[in-house]
Amino acid sequence: MNKIKFIIITMVLVPSISLFAQSIVVGTGASIVVPLGADLCAGVHGNISGDVSGAGTQCGEFPVPVELTSFTANVRENNVMLEWATATEVNNYGFEIERQVGSSKAAGNWEMIKFVEGHGNSNSPKQYSFTDKNLIGGSLFKYRLKQIDNDGTYEYSDEIEVEIIPVEFALYQNYPNPFNPTTKIRYQLPRESKVIIKI
Repeated sequence: MNKIKFIIITMVLVPSISLFAQSIVVGTGASIVVPLGADLCAGVHGNISGDVSGAGTQCGEFPVPVELTSFTANVRENNVMLEWATATEVNNYGFEIERQVGSSKAAGNWEMIKFVEGHGNSNSPKQYSFTDKNLIGGSLFKYRLKQIDNDGTYEYSDEIEVEIIPVEFALYQNYPNPFNPTTKIRYQLPRESKVIIKI
């Protein structure tokens, strides 16, 4: 008659000792107890699943898809240079850059002005940039990022606001040209002035 041997593996996490792994899966019928002062953490792309209990720290159960570390804007003449960086990325399809024109009281709708492809999955910092060119002086502009995952879910970044202050009088070419029945004529003023446009 064959004898069946059972092997029991017990894992004890001693306080002040940390266990880090890419993914932690506790099999059926098994369990892990994380005592107070101990840490049980999955890696950036990992997760923790199964029977885990205790007063210790359990992190990595819901990893952040994209960890945005910075989002800034710099103004040069009539151009706004946007820069942002990520620490890590998981299933990052990319970023839609959205712009809103006007102050909070008279702001227009958010407009998508550019899509920037993401790096998918990455454990290393990534840098992104985009320049919004030839904007109308004397206006407030708000920007935000719409980060989109491969499955279509998305999340917005914080908003940043810039103001373009004209330094000279300027009249720009109308658009479209030729036109029928309407066209747009852009101009900017460094100070409040009376404007007459003769066509």
